[in-house]
Amino acid sequence: MPALFPRDPLGSATRAALLAGLPAACLAFGGSALAQETAGPSGGSGAGTGTVGTGAGGSQGAGIPSAAELRFAAPPPGASGIGSGSGLLPATGFGGNLNNIRDFVNTPLTQGGTRRFTFDGSIGADVGYNDNPQGVSSGQKAQGSFETRLTPSFSVNGESRRVQVNLTYSPTLYYYPSADRQSRIDQNLNGSALAELVPQTAYLNLRAYAAQTSNSNVNGPTSSAVLSRQDRQQVYNFSANPYLVHQFGSTGSGRLGYSIASTTVESSNNNPNNNNFNNNNNFNNNSSFNNNNGFSSNNFGSGNSRTITQTEDASFTTGEDFGRFNHTVSLLGTQFTGSGSTRDGHRNTATYDLAYAYSRSLTLTARAGYEDLLYNGTSSNGVVTSLPYKLSEPIYSAGFRYVPNPDSSIALSYGHIDGGESFTLDASYKPTARTVIYASSSSGVTTDAQQIQSFASGSQVAPSGVTIDPRTGAPVQYANSGANSANRVYRLTQTSITGVLLLDRDTFSLGLIRSDRQTVGGASGVGGASQSVAGTSTSASLGWQHDLSDSVRTSATVQYGVDETRGNGVANQSSPTFSANASITKVFTEKLSGSANFTHYQRDGQGFGLVNGNGAGGSQSVTVNEFLVGLLQRF
Repeated sequence: MPALFPRDPLGSATRAALLAGLPAACLAFGGSALAQETAGPSGGSGAGTGTVGTGAGGSQGAGIPSAAELRFAAPPPGASGIGSGSGLLPATGFGGNLNNIRDFVNTPLTQGGTRRFTFDGSIGADVGYNDNPQGVSSGQKAQGSFETRLTPSFSVNGESRRVQVNLTYSPTLYYYPSADRQSRIDQNLNGSALAELVPQTAYLNLRAYAAQTSNSNVNGPTSSAVLSRQDRQQVYNFSANPYLVHQFGSTGSGRLGYSIASTTVESSNNNPNNNNFNNNNNFNNNSSFNNNNGFSSNNFGSGNSRTITQTEDASFTTGEDFGRFNHTVSLLGTQFTGSGSTRDGHRNTATYDLAYAYSRSLTLTARAGYEDLLYNGTSSNGVVTSLPYKLSEPIYSAGFRYVPNPDSSIALSYGHIDGGESFTLDASYKPTARTVIYASSSSGVTTDAQQIQSFASGSQVAPSGVTIDPRTGAPVQYANSGANSANRVYRLTQTSITGVLLLDRDTFSLGLIRSDRQTVGGASGVGGASQSVAGTSTSASLGWQHDLSDSVRTSATVQYGVDETRGNGVANQSSPTFSANASITKVFTEKLSGSANFTHYQRDGQGFGLVNGNGAGGSQSVTVNEFLVGLLQRF
């Protein structure tokens, strides 16, 4: 029988490949200081030098270029240049994809820069039963239904002399014959293409991203469960980033770039228990869901928002003439056009970064600059619902990047940005041959649309199928902040840690995520009084994988989280969530495998009315049980 994974848990060769380029990138003195502007590859102002040049707007300044990227004369920006401070570091975690954890840590991220393209395809078919596909709350009769899922998947990875591609597309069709209004198609896409238009001078970076989040779930490594179609948000992000680079000998290099990104959140908050849902009044008005017998079409449904972000960036980074010192000056201007707080807003920054190579393993970093922010208020039917947020003030930070061993990197900074203190941590640490720890922490002023843009432009899918941050190789996921505030502007502090322990036949994972959020524009209350809304989301997950043989694998995951919201003029809400999953996978041939999977999901709430038929508050509980068996055929 074919083995499910190689017998080299966290061996030096695989981990070295997994973190390819780490020591070199760190010794290149990338002067980002990991302040908020470079918090995540989308920061756009992460100016710094990589091993092959400068990247004013992207991942090279912040960390690790891939082996394929190193083949280019100048590093790609690694992001669509969304603008400084546009998003925070992505949360570490495996996104509920427990089956791929062992494969992930044993699979190199790149193929050593070989000039070839690989194409992979598969189709999965699952059938089973869901006892509450509508996600109705307790006290109401749930209508169960048989369920069919079809998941085709296609991926292409590789590079030619001037083109580099990483793309994975995997839509999922859900069909419920007894609850056809819950049938849908979920779009899942993560793709990037980098083209060298003029050798060592002109580049074009394209990005595409599509995924789902839940309106109600607390964030966490297994929070991707969507209770029902009215609980689902479908997000899309597309961006284009042309840029120019020029090397001025050993003195330094400059970059000039422009980017445009479009982010759409397609949401339907209609209730399965009221007339609006069952008689399709809301859905038929925009012809979004009923044109295909209950399946979502390309039209956008109710509760949608779209944000267009444009950024211009210019930077200069010094070269080897300056020895151990690395200096970078960056200018960025970002304009927002869309709904909510991003309507006609802007974010402009000017920064100076300094990095000093104290030793081969330690780089000291510092940043100083100035920022000018404007987020406009929001209104509904002529009534102001949130107030504008304006800020013009200096920013600063200081920190270090430490490389304790070839497979580890720890970057830390502390400073002031977006009107508040900011502590930033971005770490990938291997304390033993069988243990890996990933951690991130950052804070800043942002919106839901900016968080989606940040994640979309700064993540890619590794060969193992796990979504990663290409700067560090850490597994990452999009964590819903829990704000659900119509794109209202808020201060978000997000901290996450993920640990993996590999034994001969067992794999253990532990994930923790905490998000603290506070609206900064303020909501407009009675008489125009400002309302402040704050909340926290905390979750923990524990996963266990056990290989019964080389062809049979079992896995189990449990997660518990609590989402709390409080504020003046706003009813306090507390929503604990518990989920558990167990599965068994059997490999029949090299390309065919089968699986059985059981999932239990429960959410309790106080002052929480998402799926209650009358929309009232009070204590509620939503419980969903699902059992599926299926086959996966690879091509």
